[in-house]
Order: sequence, then structure tokens, then C-alpha cells
Amino acid sequence: MFGYIALPVIWRGIAFRFGEYSLRGGRRVAIHEFPTRDDPFTEDLGRKIRQYRMRGHVIGPLWEVSRDALVSACEDSATVGTLVHPYLGPLQVRCVDYEMSEDKDNGQIANFELLFVEAGEEPGPSSFINTALSVLKQVESVIAEVQSAFMIGTALIQAPAALLASFTGWVTGLVGSLTALPLASTYSLSSLLPGIVGMPSDPAATAGAIVGVTGAYAQAIVDGTVPLTSDPSGGLADLANWGADILAANSGSTPTLALRAANARATVDLVRGAAVAAVAEVYAGTDWTSANAAAAARDQLASLIDDRTLAAAAAGQDALFAAWQALASVALQDLTLRAQQLPQLVGYARPAAPPALALAYRLYQDATRATQLVQLNDAPHPLFMPVIGKALAG
Repeated sequence: MFGYIALPVIWRGIAFRFGEYSLRGGRRVAIHEFPTRDDPFTEDLGRKIRQYRMRGHVIGPLWEVSRDALVSACEDSATVGTLVHPYLGPLQVRCVDYEMSEDKDNGQIANFELLFVEAGEEPGPSSFINTALSVLKQVESVIAEVQSAFMIGTALIQAPAALLASFTGWVTGLVGSLTALPLASTYSLSSLLPGIVGMPSDPAATAGAIVGVTGAYAQAIVDGTVPLTSDPSGGLADLANWGADILAANSGSTPTLALRAANARATVDLVRGAAVAAVAEVYAGTDWTSANAAAAARDQLASLIDDRTLAAAAAGQDALFAAWQALASVALQDLTLRAQQLPQLVGYARPAAPPALALAYRLYQDATRATQLVQLNDAPHPLFMPVIGKALAG
């Protein structure tokens, strides 16, 4: 018979006397062992379920009633019950096993050994904020405000012929800049450009055409039909600084010169705004290979948006200013979160140029990552990786 202690345990409202208990737990660990390596790798998979093993008894004139009630409580089909532990307090547990015994030489007592496990909570759907989608939605708002600011800021409809000719020259120069983008020929960008020229008297159509071309170029980059150059924006970040020569060449105090300067500023802001919005779209749709790359893109985009925000503030364009601020918030959050989930870029050094397969196995014990190493280092041939190069941590 178990020792008597005047501390009751209550399981589903049924009390019994507490004799002793044990708690079992720990961590779940996956053990990985590799050929030709003496050192294994252990991977933590989370905490083990806690198990409470208790020994106790019911005793007294009504021991049979208490015994049957405790047996019924242990076999109750209800999912979770409350165990009031004398030392640990209330616990939400399940009874997964019990053993009851009686001794004919010791009457009016039933001994129990019970095994409880913590109940936990059923996992529900995990919340996930699609930060990239938030960026794309805000890009749409920015583009609308950029076009609106252009139409408000330009006076082309009332402009004299000489002013229209200047504007046509600016747009023609823009077509040349767009054609010179690194991937313009690959994406057949030239087929979209003729629509920009020849409409200087229609600001809305001009703005729509320019925004349409930069947006189509950004989408083509996101689609990934061809690999990008070393510039992940495909030249759009450089386009965000377009028109400095136009602004420098157009200033003056006469009405015509002031009008031309205003139109120049409106045109340059339109192109730069469309380019920055396109960069944000590209970066939201890019699968970054490392935390370093995502962080660099975040810092670059933050600088570009900051320039546009200051320009909108200087021009008194409150709606555009607010749109740029909102885009900065969601775009930087998106890139920051993705950078936190990616491995860091680290360096490696070898005494001789190794084949990519051998290097991948040496660094990761995974030869399938050879292609990744070739791309990271822009290796001319997978058999001859650079002696000093880059790799992803882990």
C-alpha cells in the first residue's frame, strides 16, 4: 500500500490521495550522421510533451464509489480535463493510461497508477502578412499620384509651339534612355516606345504611356524570362536619376522660360517617379538569394524613395508625399522581413580552383548546391570555381 499523505489530487472533479509523482520531458532531436565524417549534426525539433505519472489511492467506507468514479474519469471521452496537482497547480491534461489494483488483505482501498500528458492547444491557421502584395498595392497608389502630379504641374495644353517642341525633344531623349536599358532588347521594349512620342499636347496620355513602359519592363524582370545583370533593378535604379541635364538647361525668369522650366520639372518628376515605383515592384517580386542582397536592395530603395518624398514635399504635392511615405513603409518592411529569413553571404578560400560539385559537398555536404555556387560567383565554368569566392552560410 502507498504511503498516505493528506494532500488530495483532483482529476475531473474526483479526488484521490496522492502518493508520489514523476515528471518526464526533454527535447525532440533529430540526429544526422554523414558518411566519412566523425562528427554528427543534431537538429532540435522542439520540446517533448510533458508526461505526469502519478501514484495514489482512494480509501474509506465509500472507496468503491470513489474507485468507480475515478475509473470513469480516466476513461471519459472528453478531450481535455483539469488535473489539480498538489504541487504544480491546475494542469490541462489527458489521461492516456491507468492501472488500478486492490489487495484482499487490505480492504477499503484501491491503488492507482495514472499517466497524464499535457493537452496543449490545437494549432490553428497561422497568420501571414503578404508584405510583397502590400508593396504592389501601394505601387498602384503611387503611380496614380505621380500621373496626377504631372497633369497638374504641366502647362503643355496652353503651351506655345516652341514649348511643345522642347517637350518632344525631352521625350525623344527619354526613349533613347529606355532603349539603352540593359534588358530592353531582350524584352522587346522598343515595340512599346513609339506610343510615347507624338502626344505632347495630351499630358494624361503621355503620363500613361511612360508609366506603362516602365511597368511593363518591371513585370518582364519579375517574370524572369532571362537572368538579370549584376544590377537587380535591370537599370531602373539609374533611370530614377534621369533628366538632370534637362533641369539644368531649363531655367529663367521670363514667362516662357518659367513655363518651360515647370514643364521640365514635371516631366523629370514623372519619369523618376515611374522608375522608382518600378524598382519597388521588381524588388517585391524578386526571390533574393541572401540576406545581404535583400538588405542592399532595401537600402537602395529607401534612398530612391526618400529622394522622391523630398521632391514631392518641395513641390507642395501633399497626396504624392503621403503616397511615397506609405510605399516606403511597406517596401522596407517587406525587404527587412525577407532579409531576416535568408542566409548571410560569407566568403570561402581554397588552395586551388575547385570544381563546383566538390566545393558544394565540402561546404554543405550537399552536391546539389553546386549550381547555386556557380551563380553566386558568376563562374565561367562549373569545373573551375574561383579560389576565393562567395557562399551562403549554412
